[in-house]
Amino acid sequence: MQPYVGSYCNKITYGLRFVPLCVHNISLRSFVCQDVKSWEKDEFVGGVKIHVCFGAERRKISGYIACDVGDMSHDACLLALNRWFDIVQDHLGWQLNDLQVLTFECNKDYHGVRIDGVQCVTKMDLFGMVERVYQKEENLVRKERKTVRPVSVNKFEEAIAMGFAGSDKAQEHFELKEEVKRVSEALKFNNSRSLSMERLLEAIYKSKVADVEKVKGLEGEVAALRSDISKLTAALSQVFNFEGDAKGQAKDLGGNKYVS
Repeated sequence: MQPYVGSYCNKITYGLRFVPLCVHNISLRSFVCQDVKSWEKDEFVGGVKIHVCFGAERRKISGYIACDVGDMSHDACLLALNRWFDIVQDHLGWQLNDLQVLTFECNKDYHGVRIDGVQCVTKMDLFGMVERVYQKEENLVRKERKTVRPVSVNKFEEAIAMGFAGSDKAQEHFELKEEVKRVSEALKFNNSRSLSMERLLEAIYKSKVADVEKVKGLEGEVAALRSDISKLTAALSQVFNFEGDAKGQAKDLGGNKYVS
């Protein structure tokens, strides 16, 4: 934790305690061209066990560094690794050039934190590291990583030197690129959908305009028909009025006497 520039702390601050990165369970392997005799040696320094094994059948030199009591810090890990090299060099007579770190585990604890709704989250990053985040104790969350592929000693030292920060940034950068790619694909899909909707709306608009033109034509025809009906009604009214007048005059001529 870096509360401000130039100062670091690993004690309880604002109810939280951040423990430095811890390393454990380191296994190593190397193959040599010369014949070697079978030989094993164990060395204990405090709670750290250093194991070296020479195999005559496959000309293989292997071993591990384990810590039964707690975990090793960065400095303790490098000190144990240098001691493993010294043991191998003293017995072999020369220094190993081709060495692989098969597995190693590192973890970091966050005190005063709880995870609700899930017990453990496991994922694999683009560097082949398996990462687990889980509730180790009541108020302690552990974030640990373990290799799944062999790495060189330089890569191992680089990994434990930068801790989780560097790989987290690389993973975030990778995930950001993937997210941008997904957003780009989504934008292309949305653009195609928008174009389809625009074409559909244009077709609907043209159809509505055609319907309006048809309605205007029908209104003209209805107006002409209404005018024809008015003319027909007026003509029929004149005919009916003429026939009524003719019948009245015939009745008067047949039975009425006019007085002058």
